[in-house]
Amino acid sequence: MASEIELDEVTEALDDKDNFTRHSNVGIALHKVLFGALKDFIDTKLPGKADPSDINEALLILEKSSLVESKVQNSARKVRTDVRNAWASGNIDTWTSASYNTSFRLMQSLLSEINNSSSRLLAELEGVKRREVDDVIKICPIAKGRFGNVWTVKCNSLGQQLFALKIVRMYHLGKQEFMRETDALKRLDHPGIVKLYNSFITEMDGFKVS
Repeated sequence: MASEIELDEVTEALDDKDNFTRHSNVGIALHKVLFGALKDFIDTKLPGKADPSDINEALLILEKSSLVESKVQNSARKVRTDVRNAWASGNIDTWTSASYNTSFRLMQSLLSEINNSSSRLLAELEGVKRREVDDVIKICPIAKGRFGNVWTVKCNSLGQQLFALKIVRMYHLGKQEFMRETDALKRLDHPGIVKLYNSFITEMDGFKVS
């Protein structure tokens, strides 16, 4: 029979898994869906503005521009302060179900306001919110260190196969160094070396899937 300590550890691991997944999904929604839509809007509606280099810069442009409606300015400000900044802090403990749903609601509102015919983008955003939460399961930690953590993960869409997900804090490792390392690992195919299947970078973290 499991002890109270073991049950507490299981409960804590499940909570960490849910919060981790929510944090990851918000990052994907910000960078893969919302950023592209904001760049297109800025290019079309704000000619002469320099192309934003990231989601934070894009939100700041909308927030401060006098050429957009006040509701767009306010929505951009809310997404930047309540969603992007909360996500960039890297504190996964804050990503409860309530804060997660609120974040996606704010992103959906901004999308609707900058593009009245954004049904495809809204569906894509909803897909990130739902599919990834159901699909990615963070099972247990493998190792933790100064430069990052490694977790055992499973994707429901890929069956029962387990993967190792390494999360590297990018302030310890530069983007170019991370990319050189992952490019080299992807080319390696040896039974004595863990195979790298994929990698990607957000503002705060680098991810390696093996």
